[in-house]
Amino acid sequence: MVADINKVISWKESTEARITKLEQQMNDLKDQFDKLHQAVIGKVGEYDQHILEVGAEVKAMEKVFSKVLPVFTDNVAELSRITDTMKRSSPQSSSPSTISRR
Repeated sequence: MVADINKVISWKESTEARITKLEQQMNDLKDQFDKLHQAVIGKVGEYDQHILEVGAEVKAMEKVFSKVLPVFTDNVAELSRITDTMKRSSPQSSSPSTISRR
């Protein structure tokens, strides 16, 4: 009878040890999950901040282009007019085919 009681006590102790170990593993998993969750939330926050910064930079570039592009377009058009005028007013004798005949 004492041997049976000792077996039950031994079984109880080993079961309690296993339960304690499982509880610790569950707590460790919970802690790891919480850390992972916080890391993911942090990365999402960083991503959100970077997106906002990119948006602000795009708006700044849009503002710069809205000021510079019309002037640039006008300058290109003026250069085009100047080259057309120069092509029309240049003598035909300076064309490559005329020069080669000389």
